[in-house]
Amino acid sequence: MRLRRAVAAALIILVALAAHWGGLLRPLNHALTSLRMYSEPRQPTGDVVVVDIDAKSIATIGSWPWPRRLHAELIDRLVELGASDIAFDIDFSAATNPTDDAALEAAIARAAGKITLAAFVQKQTTGADSAVAFNRPLARFAKNAWMGSVNVRQDSDGIVRQFGYGLILDGKVIPSIPSILAGGISRTGREFSIDFSIDTRAIDRISLIDVLRGTVDPQRLAGKKVIVGAQAVELRDFFNVPVAGTISGAMLQAAATETLLQGRALEPSSVWVEVAGLMLIALAVLAIGRVRWSTMVAALIAIAALTEAAAAMIQKEYAFATNTAPWHVAFATFAIAVLVSEIDIRELLQNMWRLRASNAEALLTKVVADNFAGVVVVDETGIVRAASRSASELLNLRRSLIGAAAREVLPPELMAGIDAVMAVPEFDRVSRRPSVTVLTRRDGQERAIEHVTTVSEVESVPAEGGGLRRQRVATVTFTDVTEQRAAEAQIAYMARFDALTELPNRNLVIERLEDVFASKDTAVRASAVVCLDLDGFKNVNDSLGHQTGDLLLQAVAQKATAILPHGAMVARLGGDEFAAIFSGKTASEDAVEFATRAVHKVNLPFDIAGHRILISASAGVALADARDRGPDDILKRADVALSRAKANGGNGVAIFERRMLEAVVERQKLELDLWQALEREEFEVWYQPQVELRTGRVAGVEALLRWRHPDRGLVMPGDFIPVAEAIGLIDELGQWVLETACAEVATWPADVRLAVNVSSAQFARCDMAALVASALEKGNLPASRLDLEITESVFLQPSSTLHDVLTSLRSMGVGIALDDFGTGYSSLGYLQKFPITKIKLDRQFVADLPANAGSAAIVRAVASLARELKLQLNAEGVEMVAQVAFLNAYGIDEVQGYLYGRPAPARDIIGTLEPSTEGVARLRA
Repeated sequence: MRLRRAVAAALIILVALAAHWGGLLRPLNHALTSLRMYSEPRQPTGDVVVVDIDAKSIATIGSWPWPRRLHAELIDRLVELGASDIAFDIDFSAATNPTDDAALEAAIARAAGKITLAAFVQKQTTGADSAVAFNRPLARFAKNAWMGSVNVRQDSDGIVRQFGYGLILDGKVIPSIPSILAGGISRTGREFSIDFSIDTRAIDRISLIDVLRGTVDPQRLAGKKVIVGAQAVELRDFFNVPVAGTISGAMLQAAATETLLQGRALEPSSVWVEVAGLMLIALAVLAIGRVRWSTMVAALIAIAALTEAAAAMIQKEYAFATNTAPWHVAFATFAIAVLVSEIDIRELLQNMWRLRASNAEALLTKVVADNFAGVVVVDETGIVRAASRSASELLNLRRSLIGAAAREVLPPELMAGIDAVMAVPEFDRVSRRPSVTVLTRRDGQERAIEHVTTVSEVESVPAEGGGLRRQRVATVTFTDVTEQRAAEAQIAYMARFDALTELPNRNLVIERLEDVFASKDTAVRASAVVCLDLDGFKNVNDSLGHQTGDLLLQAVAQKATAILPHGAMVARLGGDEFAAIFSGKTASEDAVEFATRAVHKVNLPFDIAGHRILISASAGVALADARDRGPDDILKRADVALSRAKANGGNGVAIFERRMLEAVVERQKLELDLWQALEREEFEVWYQPQVELRTGRVAGVEALLRWRHPDRGLVMPGDFIPVAEAIGLIDELGQWVLETACAEVATWPADVRLAVNVSSAQFARCDMAALVASALEKGNLPASRLDLEITESVFLQPSSTLHDVLTSLRSMGVGIALDDFGTGYSSLGYLQKFPITKIKLDRQFVADLPANAGSAAIVRAVASLARELKLQLNAEGVEMVAQVAFLNAYGIDEVQGYLYGRPAPARDIIGTLEPSTEGVARLRA
């Protein structure tokens, strides 16, 4: 017996050791160590303070990362408040703008050796190759600061328990920030276990913005070791740790620093201690000898408790973490072995089976009674043997079903299912598919009931001669799906109809068109589609609100429905777009007539919520085409026709023609080519001379954009600038023209000015003052040599900052020229309100001079206005000597046009910059 117990003890010890050495007990060891930390909390030294980059600081200063001048200001503040050491858990390995970096460098130098900056190792992956990169602070920062590693290693369960003393990289020692703050402990390359019994909640934390504002009590920072790091949730610098849960990276650095300051770096027990403990446990069990099982189990529990108490005391007093997990596994295994040896397994199993048999019937009865669904069990004599309470409620019965005759209490529809399954000879072939029946209950309500009936064989009826015989029982399970079916119907309706107008929606349009295309009836396949869209609907929403806009859409839907011929369908596709489908022999005529009448009806005034609304509509018509493969094709063609109607000015109807689609395809190709043209450097800047009438010299040039397409040849701006504005390319394109022209003209004679057109779209979206300043600086062109030419469309864009931007440009010395003056609104208020320096008279007023009296009068009036306002006046489109004489007579300052030179590349324009004899002759003539 003793030999068997000794062998069993040896096996238990070996199993415990194998589990421990194999890492299976590591989670238990971690849990026990953490439990000891939790049970014996320890206060911090008070020498460490964390300055948090928290949500309050980010909300005040702005989104991360911040300008480095703020970090410089923080250093100065902390030094001023008496901080002894300052460590930044922030990446300073990349340069930002020179001004901010210089400010930080100076602040670090002023701190005179108090600063520690973060350095860390990280993996970099490029394609299939992986490498390790060392991120260190910039040399300009590191020369007056310490470098401290901040690398953190997580255990396999994602929890951080250790921290490194430092790194060795390329033979150079990089101590960790905690090692530096704790006095430069030199065990580089090793890790220490952090003692999380030190209460991190008691470590002083200060919001960074409070330090910058100067609202912090100096005593909180005087002589303290300060760690600056992220605490805001959005910066994602958080780690899971024992006891404290989730803490920030800066607080983890603080906990590690406190551990070293207090000499609490936990040392794990050696394997010999664990083996010796297991041997003592085995000897103790063998020494106890043969005693009652309860005494043995109690003794093992007591020894385990004493062992853990001793381990907790050692960890608290000596910072020594004993791995007691294998010992507890041995205790538990010995206890289980004692219990197993005392239990009769066979008798236990028999008792379990008896208990299971005695409870089975009661359990099934209870399960059926409590079932959420209606459940009724009927035997082969037609008596209800079991039923759920829900069954009576669903059938509106005020009595229990159990014991009643099934035909007296169940509806005929459910009874028919029971009769059917009971009549099937082989019950395993009974269908188990649910079906739905509408029942009229005793209270008169019609309810949709989903039910299924199954049959089973049970041994429950006494047979002749003793024993049990098998009998059949039918089980009908049912639920009330009335509300579910109503909800499904509502969902199906919502999926096919528009909630606002109650018209069919796009889904039903697609279904209807699919039926049309699938039909073999040629009359049905002769179909047509109309796409109708409101012109200027956004203005209604913006000015009167979306509620009024919705009422307008409902009114339009009613008018469209009223004029719809029989058999056709009108639908709302979304927003303010409608569609109508026509089929039959007269589909094309019906579609065109409907489109025409719909546009006319919408054009009539609407009285909506006390507002009289005038609006128009555009319509596109597409007729069925043999090439149509489905609904998308004909809808796309109708939409193309609609786009053409809108492009023609709206308030009209367009019938699809194949060339319309070709134009759309061509436009798409042009858009793609435009995006690629900038990358391929296909654009060129050409220049047209602007001649001073008084002297005949070239006073300036206007920069004009040209596109040299590899297939289309030279493309003029009027063909691609509107497209560039529509696709959002105009910003990059305008910036390129400005920078290129500034750089080229800067090398020309100093008295030649440069005029650059600015798109209203670019002016509205870009910071023009900054963009112009950058272009002038890059090109080394004086601001006084640049004119920006803008059109009145710039003023039509709603902007509260337009005046400030133009004023800022003028203060730089840049001229502002109002282009195409005399067309559009040409409000004289622009000349008074904004700092305009030049007016450019549109070419249409120059073309008919001097013969056209109206044009001559306008030129004289504008010239007089310019003189009174002390504005320069430029006339465009000058092509005849007679025009020059007239313009010179009325004091026009500058002219430009084919008479003086066509637009040309820079290499061809340079030779025209000196006054020409021919130009002077024209003036004298």
